[in-house]
Amino acid sequence: MRGELAYTIAEHRLVIETPDGAQTERLLPSFTDFLCKAEREQGNILFRFTGNHLLSLPQVPPVEQFTRHPFRYAVYDTDLGKLIRMSRGVQHHHLLLPADLHHFRSDLTLADTSESPFLNSFLMIAFTLAAAPPKTVKLHASVIEREGKAILFLGSSGTGKSTHTRLWEQHIPGSRLLNDDEPVVRIMEDGSVWVFGSPWSGSTPCYRNISAEAVALVRLYQHPENKLVQIKGVTAFTALFQSAAILRSDEQHRERLFGNVTELAGKVPFYRLDCRPDREAVMLSVRLMK
Repeated sequence: MRGELAYTIAEHRLVIETPDGAQTERLLPSFTDFLCKAEREQGNILFRFTGNHLLSLPQVPPVEQFTRHPFRYAVYDTDLGKLIRMSRGVQHHHLLLPADLHHFRSDLTLADTSESPFLNSFLMIAFTLAAAPPKTVKLHASVIEREGKAILFLGSSGTGKSTHTRLWEQHIPGSRLLNDDEPVVRIMEDGSVWVFGSPWSGSTPCYRNISAEAVALVRLYQHPENKLVQIKGVTAFTALFQSAAILRSDEQHRERLFGNVTELAGKVPFYRLDCRPDREAVMLSVRLMK
């Protein structure tokens, strides 16, 4: 059945125009909790996404290449905007990024089950870019929520973010995992900062359409002793910027992200937690909720 699918992420609405709404919905199982099912949920559209476009690679070298295993990405400059080629083995699909960030075009049929990871990734890229102007950033972090407040634990892979939030759930009554790898942080119009669950969560299936006020950002480091210290200025900015999703070849996006991260670092206290994976480390960070 032809029609539209509307989803709301961090209070931003995105619309997928599809020849088969039911089939496209099945391609996005992690988006189920974000589906707009009532007219009252619908508001201004952040961007539209369509498929079945003929998109050809330009005869120029890519301006950026990166890998998110098992997928490879190459970014090209074209007269119509940047073109992203996503590859897995011999399978390739393409996404055109418009300059105004309002209508993203792809060569996906939006009905083939093999397209599911491509559609998921393309929507993540589109959201990351389109949501930057309204001060929204997707971070690499594990988020614990309790009584409407949240702490974001940042760090490179293997530093124990997921372990620390699991320890919170074990030792702190009422705490729950909001997102384990790819939450969305938004500076609201009133200046408050909120963190939202998203349809993306790394290897942990935590796709919750919930939100909480961000009260602290904590960069984790493995250490034989537990110690919590607040950091500010360039050090805090750098750690936060390194955790943000970015399309490096897009100068406009880099500038917007720079501004958003600068504002976030000024609004939400930032800490360094040297820690062991134990209850004592949790009791240090739980103080930040108060």
